[in-house]
Amino acid sequence: MTSNDQWRYVSKEHNPADFVSRGMDSPKLKTCELWWNGPKFLMSNQYPQRQIPVAVIKDPDELKNCSDFSNFFLDSATNYFVNNLLKLSNNYFKIIQALCFICRFVYNCKSKESKGIGSIDLGELNKDEQLLLRLVQKEEFKVVMNGIQCVWYLPTVE
Repeated sequence: MTSNDQWRYVSKEHNPADFVSRGMDSPKLKTCELWWNGPKFLMSNQYPQRQIPVAVIKDPDELKNCSDFSNFFLDSATNYFVNNLLKLSNNYFKIIQALCFICRFVYNCKSKESKGIGSIDLGELNKDEQLLLRLVQKEEFKVVMNGIQCVWYLPTVE
């Protein structure tokens, strides 16, 4: 077994395991040096330092736009979350209501001022229905979306 301190972060640009999941086809893999040899830094004792870009918010009004939790769901274990949410019921409205309560719970945990309480309003239902649609689209069109994000590959749609 290995210990936690032996594990290192590898960015998506240097991680050949990501190529297939991002849609690289077999002819490109066949000639991809990174796929066959791995990143060059694996051959040395020096690992690159992980650089995390930090967004600077100059205008306090920008923070209001950051309170939307849809990015949390889109970036965190989307496949697992969507599949389990859709297994709860075959009733579309119940699924949206469940998502509303999940989003409200996350909001209430993070918000220090106002707390969402009471019955779900129409605004919450509409917002979280759009979130559910984006989650399902991200899961169902994963290859296309990854291709668009990576720019270097755009799969043909059949």
